[in-house]
Formats: sequence, structure tokens, C-alpha cells
Amino acid sequence: MGVRIVEAEHSATSGGRSLTPDTVAAAAVELLSDYPYLAEALPENRIRRSVEATWPSPPHPLIFWLYVAASPSLLGHEAARACVSSLEAIVALLRTTGFVSGAWRSRFSRLLPKPRAASYEDVTDFRAALFEVIGAFRLVTRSAAVDLQGDGPTPSYDLLVGPAGSPFVGVEAYCPQKGSEAWYREGVQLPWQSLISGEPLRIEDGVPTPGGVVDISIAPDAVGQALSRVLTDSNFQVQKARQLAAGDLPTLLMIRGYGLTRRLEELITAQSSLALAEEIGAEAWACLPDQCVGLLVAFLRASPVVFVPSPNATVDNALWAYLRDAGMLSTDLLKARPSPP
Repeated sequence: MGVRIVEAEHSATSGGRSLTPDTVAAAAVELLSDYPYLAEALPENRIRRSVEATWPSPPHPLIFWLYVAASPSLLGHEAARACVSSLEAIVALLRTTGFVSGAWRSRFSRLLPKPRAASYEDVTDFRAALFEVIGAFRLVTRSAAVDLQGDGPTPSYDLLVGPAGSPFVGVEAYCPQKGSEAWYREGVQLPWQSLISGEPLRIEDGVPTPGGVVDISIAPDAVGQALSRVLTDSNFQVQKARQLAAGDLPTLLMIRGYGLTRRLEELITAQSSLALAEEIGAEAWACLPDQCVGLLVAFLRASPVVFVPSPNATVDNALWAYLRDAGMLSTDLLKARPSPP
């Protein structure tokens, strides 16, 4: 989701029509005519059933994107259109190329609305599945493809990376949702309710509420401390750590940067890879299984995916060469270790 829907004008209408389940569904369906791959996967009756079951709450994230993208009066219109266009491109690549193979359909199905009322849980699942799919493409290089693994009764990696049939590393994807409930309430639910009621909600960036105090401080080690909390969290040990130890391959934990820290601005505090590894601390690193050689911190926008090595593991030459070719090694790492032969 992640797009704002505050109206640019004092109106809760679209094209002169009141905002109703029918107008929301109709706008989404009409926009889909520009996106053949998404349209094939998302028939009109599925959209209408989901919107009607959810009304008057915000629709499923994908329908939310479609409606906002189809509504030029909303400030989030262009951002939503970009999101839909990007998702269409991803589906086209999944359908027509072999760069990412395996159980991609199971991930894609999690991006589609169910024939029931949507909820906050659909939002978190949407974000997690989208991160896995985008992350899979970010892991592709000229010499390495990605295989998305299916869900099963026993722990396994989320993704396998390497030449077809010869993977050399397993990757587990983790999408933190820190602060997502507050974001969803303030950035989606309240503006959506204002559209339904006809009383637009004005949100002024940086303006504190009357009598309130806005904390603008940024912790210099925010990213390192956040990563440390991820690794030491008991829930991480129950699921993700087991999956990282599921096979014989060396493994990497790929973490979505957005949603990792208390405030988005704190991502700019991320230090070099070696400094970040030190900030995480020995206690947190000890929580990873032996075959996990480090983290991939993925910001997935302008910032690259950055490899943060575990001080308790050694990266073999093949994996090091892959990380170098994928552009995931920071300058300090390249200086600390010569390129493999």
C-alpha cells in the first residue's frame, strides 16, 4: 500500500459520483484494462465481492492501489499508478522469463484479494509477499537465477540462488512490520473514512497536534539496534532461524529496511557494512545458525541491497563473487577482502 489518499479538493466524489462500493469497484475494473496480466488474474466479480464484503472499511491493498490510481483528484494518484505499473511488470516477467522460477504463483496469489472482507492481516501479508517477489528479482544476476520455494510441512528456504539445478545459497526473506498498525490507521483508514463521510481529512506534514510534542531525534545506531532486536526476538528463533538452518547450503537473511526502524528517516543512519555488523553485537549474531553467513539489508528503492557479514561465519569464494557481481558489497568489504581468483 504506502500511498496517501488525501483529496486534493474539498470533495468526496469521483467524477461527480458518490463514493460507493460500486464506484470503487468500477474504477478498479476500468483501470485494469490498461494492465492485461493483472486483469487476467483479477476478474471483475472478485473485485466486487471483496469490496462489498469489506465496505465501508478500506479495500484490499491491490484494490486500494487500483482505485487511487484511477482517481486523479487524490494526492496519491501518481504514486499508486506507479505501484500498479510496477506490479504488472513483475507479473509479466514472472510469466514470460525464467529469471525467477519455482513457486512464484503462491506468492502472487497472496497479492490478490480473497472473496471475503479484507483486513489489516491482508495488508501485512501483501507487504511480505511483495517483498519476497521484488527481492527475488533483486537477487538475479547474469550467472544466477532464483527459485522461489513452496510452502511445506518442514522448514525450508524461501529462495534458492544459483545456476539452474545448482544453487549455492539459500535466502530467507523477512519483512518487519514495526509501526505498521499505526501507519495503516493514520495513512489509510482515517483518510478512507473521510472519503466515505464526505469530510476530507487534511494532513499537514510536520505540524504537531495542539499541545503535542513531536520527537524529531534520530538515533545514530538505529539500524544496527533494530537489526539486533530482529535477531534476538523469540519469534525469529521459532521460525526464521529454523528455516535458515533447514539445509546444507550457506544461507542469507534478507531483511526489508522499510518498517525496520521506529521512523523511516532513521534508515539514513545505516553505517558501512563492517560498522553495522559491529553495531548489531555479538549476542545478536550468536542467534543465527552456523550456516548463515550474514544479512542482506534491502531498502528496495534508491538504496541498494547491502550485505552485512556475520563475524561467526566465512563466505566462500563462489558466494563472494556472486555478492560482488550483484553489487551488494560495500566499499569497506571490498577493501577488507581481495576479489576471489
